[in-house]
Amino acid sequence: LEFFFSPCCAARKIAMTEGLRALCAQCRKPLCGAVLASGCNHVFHKPCFVAGASCGHCGETLRSETSLSLYNLCCEEKSEYSAYAADVMAAAAKLRASLEGMEDADSAIFDPDFVVQESEGRGVHEVALLCLKRERINSKREELDSEQSKLHTSLETLEHQQRKLRVRQRMTEKLQEEQASEKNKIQRCNEDHEKMLAELNEVRQRATIVEYWDLVRNGQEDEALQKLTALISMISHPWKILAHMARLRDHYRKLSDNHDRERAQADRQLQHFNRERDELERTKKDLEGRQLRKRKLMG
Repeated sequence: LEFFFSPCCAARKIAMTEGLRALCAQCRKPLCGAVLASGCNHVFHKPCFVAGASCGHCGETLRSETSLSLYNLCCEEKSEYSAYAADVMAAAAKLRASLEGMEDADSAIFDPDFVVQESEGRGVHEVALLCLKRERINSKREELDSEQSKLHTSLETLEHQQRKLRVRQRMTEKLQEEQASEKNKIQRCNEDHEKMLAELNEVRQRATIVEYWDLVRNGQEDEALQKLTALISMISHPWKILAHMARLRDHYRKLSDNHDRERAQADRQLQHFNRERDELERTKKDLEGRQLRKRKLMG
């Protein structure tokens, strides 16, 4: 088939007229009689074509479903089929030339109305068109095989990328879990830090208040006021210190009031005891005077 219907069919025709002849791909004898074109694009005698066997030219396995009968095409030198083969090649050349300027040549080949049905040479046109169809089919099959190979390679690449993606996703999930755990630890540390700072500030505030009241009790009121003013200007929430001082002030006022009440009560008790003592002394003097008078009377 390649020998007959290549784009340079005119050169092939000249070569055949000069003595070159097409041979069967299996028995290597001149083609004549019933011939078949195989799926690997080689021509056989029909008896030489055995399904399942290997092509004698390329080694590809022969399949009957992909074979094509060439209507007893023959190119034996000086045979009755030589003129017919030349007519088929010429018709194929004309068809190929008519398809060169068409945008959708493949669709035109398979259009039933493409070939003009002439009364003479109808079989020649049919064989030429059939060979062109087979040529196009083989070309498309090669393109399809190439695209399928590319698709298979793309699918393998996609699967590889998907495996890498799944690995990266697992790594990302693991890192996210570790990140969440570290964030929780940092949050707990920040909470503990803030809690310790609050406790430390509270201790400092209480110590400052105690120092303030110590200065006040020692009569250093100006120094105590300066210390308190400086402390209030440095902290962000002075109301806490003022609240502590107010509670401490109320506590000391209460202690002072209790002390005053206890002292007043002690003073009253002391006055009561002093009156009782004076009364007892007067009673003692009266008794001593009576005893003295009795002694004088008795003496």
